[in-house]
Amino acid sequence: MVDYTVTVNVDPATAKISMLVPAVRSALRGGIISWTQQLAALTRAKLTNNVLNIVSGRLLASIQSQMSETPTTITGRVFSQGLIYAAVHEYGGKGYYPIVPVRAKMLAWPDGYGGMVFRYHVNHPPLKMRSYLRSSLTELRDAMIADLTARAKAGAASASASATPS
Repeated sequence: MVDYTVTVNVDPATAKISMLVPAVRSALRGGIISWTQQLAALTRAKLTNNVLNIVSGRLLASIQSQMSETPTTITGRVFSQGLIYAAVHEYGGKGYYPIVPVRAKMLAWPDGYGGMVFRYHVNHPPLKMRSYLRSSLTELRDAMIADLTARAKAGAASASASATPS
């Protein structure tokens, strides 16, 4: 009978890998913060320019950005908070919806010819999609991926270079 025993010391490899994680995380953290801020700025710019006309400014003011980190993830988030109609603008309406008077017996509006139109209720057609968040992400997506990939590689290279004995 032949018996073989192979012993491998994995301590140097384990040490080298453990040095990679903080360097890559540090490199990516800066990129995530930067891209999250750029995405929020582009989203706000879309709300002030060609996607939606500003009426009250509440939708523009609701755009927020946030970065969070756990031991396994770094997340950048751009979102609208506190407005029900933000999703309707982003995704479009789902169907016709009724508009009924709240403070009067009838709805009334000018007809454009000097007269008035009176109705007990109207059915408003669905609103079309006017994306401001997803379209901003689509515009920046390829540049984000390329930049974050380059940052991760640079972080790994710097950690690897510092871990290599001279």
